[in-house]
Amino acid sequence: MQIWPIAVRELRAEARRGSNYWLRLLGAGAMVLMIGPVLMDPSLPPAQTGSRLFYTLNAVAFVAIWLLVPLTMADCVSREKREGTLGLLFLTSLRPTTIVGGKCLIHGWRAFTLLLAMIPIWFFPVLLGGVAWQDIVLALMLNGGAVALAMAAGLLATAFFKDGTRVMLMAEVFSLLLGLWFIRAHYREFFGVHVRQGNIKATQMGLPANWTQQQLLNWYLHNGAPLQKLIEQFQLSTGLAPNDQYSWWRWRGGVSLTINWSENWSKTNAAFYQAWLLHVGKLFIESWLAFWVIFGLAAWRVKQAWRDQPASAQQIKVENYFCSPRYMKSLFRGKMARAMNQNPIGWLQQHSWQARATRWGWCLALIIAECLIVTDPEIMQVLRRQQWLAVLLLLSLAFVSAGSFRQEREMGSMELLLVTPLREFQIIFGRLRGIWSQFFPALMVLLVAWLYLAKDSRVFSYDPGGNPYVPILVSAVFFLTLPVIGLYLSFRRMHFIGCWILVMLWGVILPAVLCFPVMIYYFRARMLVGGNQVFWNAPVEVLLMLYLTFQFASAALAGGLLYRDLKKRRF
Repeated sequence: MQIWPIAVRELRAEARRGSNYWLRLLGAGAMVLMIGPVLMDPSLPPAQTGSRLFYTLNAVAFVAIWLLVPLTMADCVSREKREGTLGLLFLTSLRPTTIVGGKCLIHGWRAFTLLLAMIPIWFFPVLLGGVAWQDIVLALMLNGGAVALAMAAGLLATAFFKDGTRVMLMAEVFSLLLGLWFIRAHYREFFGVHVRQGNIKATQMGLPANWTQQQLLNWYLHNGAPLQKLIEQFQLSTGLAPNDQYSWWRWRGGVSLTINWSENWSKTNAAFYQAWLLHVGKLFIESWLAFWVIFGLAAWRVKQAWRDQPASAQQIKVENYFCSPRYMKSLFRGKMARAMNQNPIGWLQQHSWQARATRWGWCLALIIAECLIVTDPEIMQVLRRQQWLAVLLLLSLAFVSAGSFRQEREMGSMELLLVTPLREFQIIFGRLRGIWSQFFPALMVLLVAWLYLAKDSRVFSYDPGGNPYVPILVSAVFFLTLPVIGLYLSFRRMHFIGCWILVMLWGVILPAVLCFPVMIYYFRARMLVGGNQVFWNAPVEVLLMLYLTFQFASAALAGGLLYRDLKKRRF
């Protein structure tokens, strides 16, 4: 078969890539780290330890699929476009489906080996007991469907885009959209089975008795806070739901329906969960059918755009109409001219309309997310969701900084920058200013919302630190330090996924590890003096300042190494 030469070529290239081994190690390590907190939870009954650990590890695997699998597929074709070797493949007798199929086979195998490294740890809770066979079947089908759509997201990005960083970013965007569709489809099928079997009735919720089953299902899916619905959809797709997480209509009509997997096996009849598993099996098949449709679309796109062609007159006209400045043009040109004179490296990152759209797109996304958070009726969960929003923003910041100098290093334009009159410090600081300015509007939206929420005592009433301004300080410090670490690591010849993960390990985990001996010393001192004092009575401000000090020291080390490499032309 013609697919094997491509597959063997890709297999040899990936076998020599050390980042694949580290990726599997990190995937398995993330699951190992989640075992300790679950086993040490004092509020968890021993009989539920196995099932709770299984659901926790299943949630880690589910998130890892949507996060890492698209990145493993994202650069398989776009790298050939950037290096100019895709045209050489078309000079042979290979067809577009053969080229895309061979690359998809090997890079899909990379994703499978990642899951293969997680499976032994994933099934460790089965030995502890409490895990039903339905849990295993449901988890395998849901994660299998997620793998299909995550691979499809990577294929879409690599077929329609060329730039390395943009390909990775769009792969995550497509993965997010397909993931939202997937968990919503599962959520709809789950409650659709309840409605069709008569477990949910309109009269029990104060609705007209003549409503059809479809009207009742649509009413529930669209009624309530959108963010709460999204959280319920994720919990249902992973099993990671509290044991007392019942649907809100239980209080109105006496209906006790839960999205917790183990309680569904014990409190519902066999007909219900058999129908549920059957619909999840259909969703699994639909996901793989969608993968093959997107595979055909990717092959068609590769055939149409395997060589660079100038934009058509219609494309230029549309771009000029929608993407060119239309008002206050002189003010805009003056601003861009000053930016080029003051910071030419930063100007390179924001002079195009795509860069400006990305900058304000992040800001718009944060505004929409904040609106969903502040309108949620569960005011006590606002702080936690605000923290997760900050984590997502910092992950995006690390994502962009990890690929900042990657394109210049691969295309050889870094040598051209170094022969200009710009000093090494100007190149570094110019790119840092470019990254900071790209995320600054979004960060301001996050911090202003945090300050607004700090006025409500209910939001921070259960916070152990009791200081609503601590997360604001931590987010601002991460905003300053993570890009420095990302710029240094973007010079290393490593895979983009490994570089991104290493940025978070260096910038977030390493300072915490350095603080750990001090925390242990304080804990032992408190135990010797007080005898019955607990660890969390430690001064939070002291530990926080120590952590931020190590954070700045890590960034200073990365900045010094980056300056040294530029000075000695090591890249």
